[in-house]
Amino acid sequence: MDKKKLIALRGQCKATFTKLEKYFQEPKESLQLEEIIVRQRTLNDSFEKYKDIQAQLIILDGDVADDEDDIEERYIQLCVGMEKLRSKSQREQFVPERSSNSAKLPPLDIPVFDGRNIGDFKPFMDMFVAVIHNDLKLSSVQKLFYLKKYIKAEPLQLIDNLPLINESYSAALDLLKKRYDNPSLLINNHISILLDMPMIHRGTAQQLRDLVAQLRQQMTALKISINL
Repeated sequence: MDKKKLIALRGQCKATFTKLEKYFQEPKESLQLEEIIVRQRTLNDSFEKYKDIQAQLIILDGDVADDEDDIEERYIQLCVGMEKLRSKSQREQFVPERSSNSAKLPPLDIPVFDGRNIGDFKPFMDMFVAVIHNDLKLSSVQKLFYLKKYIKAEPLQLIDNLPLINESYSAALDLLKKRYDNPSLLINNHISILLDMPMIHRGTAQQLRDLVAQLRQQMTALKISINL
């Protein structure tokens, strides 16, 4: 292929970049997930084609000036923007709707797990399993959506990059259990809480009762953890 034709084709690739940039810069109420995926493919195909054409021009002419760095940066920015839109569209698409034809939403009374106290994980999971996991009306992707809603901080970071698809739900549970369902860490956590309890020199009767209650609670939890 001659040089002029290659340069013309390269220009078409760059024009595609410009069209995509303008398209995503225009405000839109919503974008369909399928539409975003198709445009991502168009972007990737155009970038690969651009690189191939540029390589051919260099072989033909030795050194063909072009703003390759700028094109690569535009490509990266478009990829980042499209991926954000894709994640947003996935979240919107899989939010269960409140209608007579959709699954009834479980009551939103599950405590949020933030990972700061590993001892909170088992109560959290027991509640989540009872309310969400065992609900046969919910699909796996809906359960994953709820799981992400009921965790934050480190636990959420652990699974946040998993795509909102059915297969990701079991993977998310496995990741959380491997990190927080650890009997050794749980035992150490209860022992630390016991050792960190404040000393009472001249406490009131109520303070003593509270201390005894806390001690019994932690000792019971420790026994349960040892028997896990």
